[in-house]
Amino acid sequence: MQETLHIDSGVSSHLAPGLWHESIVDQIVQAQPANRNPIINVAFHCIRRQPHSLYAALEELGGGASKQNTAHLCLSIVIPTMTATTITEARGIVAPYDSDVYNTVNHTLRIACQKAEERNIQPVINTAIREVFLKHNVEKNYSACLIHRHYDLAADERNVEQDGKAVASKDYTGLYPSSWIFHKGTCYPYEYKRYAVPQPSAEFVADLGDLLEEKGLTDLVGFQTYTDGIVGLESTDRETNVSTTIDQDEKLPVPEGMAPASWAFFRV
Repeated sequence: MQETLHIDSGVSSHLAPGLWHESIVDQIVQAQPANRNPIINVAFHCIRRQPHSLYAALEELGGGASKQNTAHLCLSIVIPTMTATTITEARGIVAPYDSDVYNTVNHTLRIACQKAEERNIQPVINTAIREVFLKHNVEKNYSACLIHRHYDLAADERNVEQDGKAVASKDYTGLYPSSWIFHKGTCYPYEYKRYAVPQPSAEFVADLGDLLEEKGLTDLVGFQTYTDGIVGLESTDRETNVSTTIDQDEKLPVPEGMAPASWAFFRV
């Protein structure tokens, strides 16, 4: 009779969506007895009414496990009993990270600033986009940001900001999404930090995504975590693939060689 091992993935909120599956693969490898191929059951718990994120990651998890020569892998999702997810909530779900989506951004910060000026996006930022942030009471946690690409990333790399430096990293330990982009009607994480930051509600994501699509701004505007009163100014060293962000009081002038890459909103 074939041996069966059970692994409960638990609540993997300490890892960013789309990355937590790797820790589960590690558990599978560690649990598998030497020279035996047991049936391995992996149970996923649906978190925050976001089953779509889990379903999307199952295929990737299965591929990772198969590379470890696991003969039989049974995947299941445990969804808590709760009220039905509304259409708005479903549309506001943040999908797992997708390197192809990251690579759809083909403009640098300088070019993004030029495009923003040419298309005169500031009036929309000041009115309709601001209203979405205030409607959901998230203006102290998030700011709108100018979508741009620092450098090329491989499929297994993430853009991670740490100590004011944004670098390409293959170390997924303790990553939290910190900026998001909208692509073809779906929200994706775009950049990460190595400490806990607020994660957006489905309702806010849905409303902002709808507005940006309506205004044709998904290629230029996304959103990111925000510290009240502080604006991030960026510059990128193309030779070292390191982007430097300086936190500065919003009332101070922009230093030479830096560019403002976000818009914060306030109640008056």
